[in-house]
Amino acid sequence: MDTLRLKFPTIKSRALKLWSQADKDAVLFILRDHWCVQCNAGRKMQLDSVDKIQCDLLLIGTCSVCGGEMRRVFEMG
Repeated sequence: MDTLRLKFPTIKSRALKLWSQADKDAVLFILRDHWCVQCNAGRKMQLDSVDKIQCDLLLIGTCSVCGGEMRRVFEMG
């Protein structure tokens, strides 16, 4: 039997309120095509954690191809 392995991101406590207000469609758009500096190409990002940076969210993940770290500031305003 195949098992589906889902990995949910860790959301830092200081980012919870902003995360609940974030446009999830916009977040998914970013995750589907984000620039990987190691691959030098647009890749899918596996979201690992969400943190708060000033008044915005910091999305931290890994490249779906090379496994390199990817980061993106998601502007809330």
